[in-house]
Amino acid sequence: MIPASLIKKVYKQVACGQLSEAIHLLEKKMSTLSMGPYHAIIGRNLLGMTEAMASYLEEFVAFAVKQIELKAIYLEMNGFTINTDLWFVDAFGFPNFPGTENFDWLADWETEDFRIFEIKGIEDMQQAYQDDPKYRGKPQTDEIKLAGDLTEYLVTLHLNQLVASASKMSRERTEMLHGIQILSTSHDFDEQCITVS
Repeated sequence: MIPASLIKKVYKQVACGQLSEAIHLLEKKMSTLSMGPYHAIIGRNLLGMTEAMASYLEEFVAFAVKQIELKAIYLEMNGFTINTDLWFVDAFGFPNFPGTENFDWLADWETEDFRIFEIKGIEDMQQAYQDDPKYRGKPQTDEIKLAGDLTEYLVTLHLNQLVASASKMSRERTEMLHGIQILSTSHDFDEQCITVS
């Protein structure tokens, strides 16, 4: 289990938009553990997909505005720890932005299904989850459990970093995202949901 004091620091940094700092804290903790497959996350990121994600956002906006007056977009990565064959992001559109006090409203999107955005380039991380004893019904050491938990947070933070970078790129090259709030996180990870705009 990740120490509560570390999680508290990470949440504080996420709330302040300090994603790189939060990633560094988690990677530092990971580096204290015995080397294993999850260590492949250290020093990695998803920023190589910024252009592709920016295009995905723009395509989604063009799709969604035909259906609703778009005020918010929620991007959610699938349950990647158990769906190791394919990591992807879904996009959902909303005609309002109720805020971030709670995220219950994210279940009530008003756009039709849109194509997924596939996460590529970190297949070794997918393999690490696939090989984890926990997901094969076998006992797990405390260190492997902690490494897996840290990686779950790190993958989510890397997703948020990607979305923030892509949002910035899109806003610099087109006005179509102006006035639209963008949120992102991984499935069942509302506590790390960030608003990037």
